[in-house]
Amino acid sequence: MGDILEGLCKIHESDFIHRDLKPDNILLNYTTNKRGETRLVSKIADFGLSAQLKVHIYSNESTNMSSRMGTILYMAPEQA
Repeated sequence: MGDILEGLCKIHESDFIHRDLKPDNILLNYTTNKRGETRLVSKIADFGLSAQLKVHIYSNESTNMSSRMGTILYMAPEQA
C-alpha cells in the first residue's frame, strides 16, 4: 500500500491524475536487494485515461475534471 500511495503522491505532485485506479492497474513484483532480502513491490500501470490537471489562475477552476472517466465498478457512488 505504501508503494501505491507514494506513486500517487508523485503523480499528483506532477499535476497529473490517473482517473482509473483499480486492482487491475496495480502491478506486483518481488525484488531482492544486495543482502538477499526479498520484498513485494507495487507499481501503478495503465495511464491511458490520465490527464494533466490544469487550473485557471483567476477562477481556481479545473478545466478537465468535469467529465467522468474510469471503470464504473470502481468509481465512487456519487460519480457513477
